[in-house]
Amino acid sequence: MTEDHDHDHDHDDHDEEQAVLGLKIAFIFIVFFCTYLSLIPVYSVRCRKNKLAISLMNCFAGGVFLVMSLFHILPEAAYEYSEAMLGHEAHEDHRMLQ
Repeated sequence: MTEDHDHDHDHDDHDEEQAVLGLKIAFIFIVFFCTYLSLIPVYSVRCRKNKLAISLMNCFAGGVFLVMSLFHILPEAAYEYSEAMLGHEAHEDHRMLQ
């Protein structure tokens, strides 16, 4: 009876691995497609001549980099903040955050 259970567990692991592999392949194609789309303005003469379009794309790219850099440190900052809140008195916390 335990052999049947182990067999089912192995089958579930295999299905999960196949699903993860499918997601990885899908994301590879998505990243490739997005990269291809991002190169269109470089080769488009009409887009290169439009200063407003270039400016908006630069602002968008800068915003993406800014968000990614701040989003990357957010979990660590939240952890440090919660640790600080648990370890000090309420009046000391205000001075620490200034």
